[in-house]
Amino acid sequence: TTKSIKIVDTPPNLIIGQPDITIEVHANQLSQPEIQDWGNTDDIFKYWDRPSNSGPGTIDVSYEYQQPDNTWISQASINMSVVRKNKIKYLARINGQSDRTTTAAEKCVNIVDTTPPIITLQPSVVKIDVGKDPPETYTENGWIVTDNYSQPENITVTVDNFRINQPSDLTQPEVGQPVGEISKASGIGSYKIKYVATDENNNVSIPVYRLLELEDNVA
Repeated sequence: TTKSIKIVDTPPNLIIGQPDITIEVHANQLSQPEIQDWGNTDDIFKYWDRPSNSGPGTIDVSYEYQQPDNTWISQASINMSVVRKNKIKYLARINGQSDRTTTAAEKCVNIVDTTPPIITLQPSVVKIDVGKDPPETYTENGWIVTDNYSQPENITVTVDNFRINQPSDLTQPEVGQPVGEISKASGIGSYKIKYVATDENNNVSIPVYRLLELEDNVA
């Protein structure tokens, strides 16, 4: 991340270093103090030129976050566990002189989630004997999906079926003929079921595959 400083001259003869910054932080990976230290008030005071008779100065710091309707709401601090846009506003002033104040400088802090969910299958291989009377049928065994941010109810899993020539084709994404529901009518052979999860921040998982083999073991 790069940081650039803009020197802004604002009446009455106050100069403040404006943090023209947007940084991205992964949810739950940094604490609030680390954000504060990354661009603290000392960095701003260094660029603030006060007249010698002006007295000591202070910087007021406030925080806001953006709602879905793009309006901004005040908050006590940046919540590092919520994916959303935040900004820190700095207002420099000379103590006891309300008219000697700069315009606010802002730093954007975007809490992001770029980690894809993970799908686990148990079992990963299923064999169905369609030669029995009545024939065995396949029942979806389900999956376990985990994510660093999204709850399971906010993760979408898509499932697609393919016929393959041999079990070794299972993890070859480009191999396989799409089919609908797998049943005895689909024919004896090997099939792969592909699972892909997408979380609420549109991170897509690595596909996982279940091997389904339709067999006729009745003599």
